[in-house]
Amino acid sequence: MKKVLKIQAFKSEQSRFILKTGLKFLFVSALTTFILAVALWIVFEMNNASYISLGYLSTVPLQEAYYDFLFGVISESLIWIFIFNIIIFICGMYAGSILLRPFVMIVNQSQRIRESMEYEQANYIFRDFIILRRFSNFFFHNIYSSLKKKELFKDIEIPKDFLKIRKPPVDFVFLVNFSLINIIICTVTVIFFHELKTEVLNSLFDLSIQKLNISNKGHLNFLNAQKEILNSLVLLSVIVSASIYTALAIHLYSSVSGAAHAFFLTMKAVLKNNLNQRVHLVEYPYVRNYSRQFNKFLDYFCREIRISNKK
Repeated sequence: MKKVLKIQAFKSEQSRFILKTGLKFLFVSALTTFILAVALWIVFEMNNASYISLGYLSTVPLQEAYYDFLFGVISESLIWIFIFNIIIFICGMYAGSILLRPFVMIVNQSQRIRESMEYEQANYIFRDFIILRRFSNFFFHNIYSSLKKKELFKDIEIPKDFLKIRKPPVDFVFLVNFSLINIIICTVTVIFFHELKTEVLNSLFDLSIQKLNISNKGHLNFLNAQKEILNSLVLLSVIVSASIYTALAIHLYSSVSGAAHAFFLTMKAVLKNNLNQRVHLVEYPYVRNYSRQFNKFLDYFCREIRISNKK
């Protein structure tokens, strides 16, 4: 069977949607990293001021050596920060492809019936959209039966649950799945930032005690107090990250739920013998190509039924 709707990198609306989704994930991760970087810079400045007040790092070369020392500690983690953000970007692109997958599977199911008159009930393809997951198999089963019998379906009883749907419902399955991804990302973020924070503080203790031989109890208490400050800042960055990812989940769901609802309404209308009904998307340019393919299938179905009825 001919493959449908292959996505050319960065040329089609679908690939742009996937890329933008990846960049949105990357933005959240970069924002969290930026918050931590600002927090670490503030800590470096506070410690620099403390060393100067104690008579250490009184010259510019010593201050430069101080910052070189700390940046040397952080530079070892930069590669892991880069890899982490790349992974987040890839996860975002994958999430974008998952959002478009139901429309791809609708078109594939349509072409399978049209080209080889084969129909296979798929229980796995619409996991992320309640409407399509529960209704598409019902729709294609009746379409396939009608083409096989060469007659229009009669008195199809659409389940009452679907008759009550007037607008896109909240898909809690999608939101729960996205929340699990959110929890995983935030957990990894906490672990990574905690390790980085610990490494920086250990380096500051090593610099104070081993290299500068500072025995001032007040300064050592000051270093200990920074643990709590950094813990709070790490927690703040994670809360900000989790909040934005939650908002992103709602935004991404709304970016396709309207189009999914349009497909659902069209399927329901066709089953009610409104054969002129088609999917018309004013928005959602990244779904429009799929709607055109599905509309062509409906045109094919109508032609076949009308030809059979004339015989």
